[in-house]
Amino acid sequence: MNIFNNEPQTNRSEDIQYKYNIRNIPQFHATQKTLYSFLVSIGFQHIITLKINYNRTALLVTSRSLKSNAQHHFQIAINDKNILLSELTLRPRQTAPKLPSFSVVIKNVDSDITINDIEENSKHLTIAKMWRITSCKTGKPTPLIGVTTHQKNTIDHLLIHGITLFGRTYYAEPFNPPTPTPVQCSRCFQFGHALADCPNKPICPKCSNSHNPNKCPEAILSCPFSQGNHPAWSRSCRKFKKLTVIDEILVLLTKIIEPNDDDDSDNISPIESILQAKAIIAFLSKTLLNLFPHQKSKVQTILEQSARAALNLRFKISHSGHKIHFTFN
Repeated sequence: MNIFNNEPQTNRSEDIQYKYNIRNIPQFHATQKTLYSFLVSIGFQHIITLKINYNRTALLVTSRSLKSNAQHHFQIAINDKNILLSELTLRPRQTAPKLPSFSVVIKNVDSDITINDIEENSKHLTIAKMWRITSCKTGKPTPLIGVTTHQKNTIDHLLIHGITLFGRTYYAEPFNPPTPTPVQCSRCFQFGHALADCPNKPICPKCSNSHNPNKCPEAILSCPFSQGNHPAWSRSCRKFKKLTVIDEILVLLTKIIEPNDDDDSDNISPIESILQAKAIIAFLSKTLLNLFPHQKSKVQTILEQSARAALNLRFKISHSGHKIHFTFN
């Protein structure tokens, strides 16, 4: 019996893949060899990949699409009406990918200059959030204005040109580098090791049981570490906030965000030397920040001073979590 649809002969047909989920596999057939051999014996001849999971489910990838009655044929052949075969469909992306956010501090802004004043003079910039920074010690407003944006061009403009208010230019500096972000395992959700090195049993990050997170029956979230109303990966978790990142804990590596596509350095005459200098700075920055994740401020200061003295280049590094962006002046 042919359980596959007849596919049109096109040049791209060999590149098309169809993915199916098999559930409730009988215990006798729940091994890689047994299930694969059985599928081939009943007419599944176009298998690309078959992967058996520990919970008696499997991922089936084929080069031809199955007919609508394939599940019925499968149930009869295996003599079990509980086994289910369903096509996996990609979920449409609900939201755009999260953009990295960068923050700078505008210094020495007089107290009578309001946020509205700054917004009126920065309409040409794309600013997500702006606020006057309050002192943690005194609780009083400071001469510092915090600015957050998702646009690299806006960060570059503020760091290079500053912002002009009432006849004076106020300059900006990047926020202090954040503390290193510890790696969190996607199997046991403990911090400090990755999935490949996990020695623990898998848990559901929504309720701490051992079932598949996508099939969690609990309506109310309960963090397995703090019992808070959030999943285990939430950055609002008390455990994450109290976590002390030491040298022995694995942290996320620094990632350099690609430079702007409209970078006008192509119009500079000694382009090769400038691009080489920027590449060297990027390489050294990434290497040193990964080697010394707890000394980011010191590393940045040394790099900026060295580049100014040796290469006659001025730059600033802005941080968005473990991602960094370079602003060259």
